Amino acid sequence: MGELDQQYLTSFLQTIVFFFIRGDMKNLQALNEVLHLYSEGTGQRINFQKSSLFFGDKCPEQVKDRVKSYINVRNVVVQANYLGMPSWVGRSPTSTFNFLPERMWRKIRSWNGRPLSRAGKEVMFKSVIQAIPIYVMSCFRLPAAICDKMRTTISNHWWGIEEGKKKMHWRSWEWLTAPKAMGGMGFRDMQIFNQAMLGKQAWRILTVPNSLCARVLKGRYFPCCSFWDASQPRSSSFTWRSIMYDGAAGSWNEEMVRACFNEDDAEKILQIPLCHTPCEDFPAWLHTKSGIYTVKSAYFLARLESFHVFLGENGRGETSDQSKISKSWKRLWAIQAPPKMKIVLWRMAHDCLPTGSQLKKRHILDFDACCFCGREKTVEHVFFMCQFASEIWRQVRKCFNINYKMHASANIRHWLFDFLEAAEDHEATVFAITEWHIWESRNAV
Repeated sequence: MGELDQQYLTSFLQTIVFFFIRGDMKNLQALNEVLHLYSEGTGQRINFQKSSLFFGDKCPEQVKDRVKSYINVRNVVVQANYLGMPSWVGRSPTSTFNFLPERMWRKIRSWNGRPLSRAGKEVMFKSVIQAIPIYVMSCFRLPAAICDKMRTTISNHWWGIEEGKKKMHWRSWEWLTAPKAMGGMGFRDMQIFNQAMLGKQAWRILTVPNSLCARVLKGRYFPCCSFWDASQPRSSSFTWRSIMYDGAAGSWNEEMVRACFNEDDAEKILQIPLCHTPCEDFPAWLHTKSGIYTVKSAYFLARLESFHVFLGENGRGETSDQSKISKSWKRLWAIQAPPKMKIVLWRMAHDCLPTGSQLKKRHILDFDACCFCGREKTVEHVFFMCQFASEIWRQVRKCFNINYKMHASANIRHWLFDFLEAAEDHEATVFAITEWHIWESRNAV
């Protein structure tokens, strides 16, 4: 045996092998022969004490006893996992996948002793916590209850938990998961990302039909038709139900069009005829330059659509000057300052800082007077109008020659975007640092 053969054999021996058989004697004898031939060919003995059996939930006890005695394997697993992936999904998928939010929660709890800023939490959530369920989401559609638990875990710890009680959530999850260029924080919507991951599996079935996975699924679920025409029988596996394509009706989604556009534009769009000419189809993804499906492009498309629906349902809709607003948000996040300071500007733009007026609005405090001058403590007052903030800005103007004009009636977001658009890079940096220190100083009083 050559060195390459030995390396291949060692790699094979370190791999877990699954055998799927029926419980009759014919299948048991065939499995026994396969195991015997393997032992003779490799010179290795199978350790039956480390081997396990997994039975279907409707398998009779007499069949289980027969298999255990014939193969001489006594270990029986109720819920088997392989490389962190459940090998069987029962009637309660929520119970099967409940380990994912629990694992995320334990990981976050392990950071409790670390004094992380809100920006530090953002990095840890996006790079560590959101990566935990990715492997499972690539094969299974997670139940909505599991996605909600993961959402709750992230949002609660992002806004903070004190003495076992969650703090105020100053912005909704829809805004936290919106792209940063649209005013959000860019956290991942687990349910939509799960769908984008499963879309990759469907794409591989279409574009790589000779792969082992594609051939197994075709032989089982659509042997005589194309993937597009495949059905979803009640007895299909959880994996197939997860990636199963839900065909469109070949017409405009009227509800979606009316939610994303105003009435006049929606009527014009719905009158555009769709092509029904039969022609030879080929798989292509229109949302990438290469025409190849990517999870990133699919997630961005679905999340953007969901966000537009959210704005439409809340009576906001998409403004005609959306490109300018997107440019303004990008300008904010491009400021050369620590991320924690830019997050304060983000909260300032959304007016979701715990100022006196906001606390009174949410019935947390009965008064909203400023601790320095006794006036109403709005976000504009805190950062600009208060005598404490005014004195700081007077000193900043002396040192850095930064000029601004702030009026009490001005909309804080529009004013902030106009200032950043006109400001030089160093002025935007000084502005972000100054605003952060003003906020921290007031909190320390």
